[in-house]
Amino acid sequence: MKKTRLYVGITLLVQAVSFVIMFIILAAKKKSLAAAFLAVAAMEGAAGGYLLWQYRQDEKEYEAQFGEDFLTDEDMDLDDDSLRLFGDDEETVPKDTEASEADFQ
Repeated sequence: MKKTRLYVGITLLVQAVSFVIMFIILAAKKKSLAAAFLAVAAMEGAAGGYLLWQYRQDEKEYEAQFGEDFLTDEDMDLDDDSLRLFGDDEETVPKDTEASEADFQ
């Protein structure tokens, strides 16, 4: 459920907005279903807002537990020599002087 809180919360809020729009349309026509749409929109909006708030609280908890920068540059202690890719230095690459093009065909 923790992974889906964000998606369900956003879906409920979008559906609540669409129900509010339906309420406005039906209230203008003086239909009796308008109040029902407004009630459902209010419940969905509250549920969606709660799920998003709960998701944010979980994210804050994880951030406090692991820290914002889990591995920083100071922890890794990289220098310029360690950033060089293998084979960048042509002098260290062994070369086969006895091979010919006929060997590769």
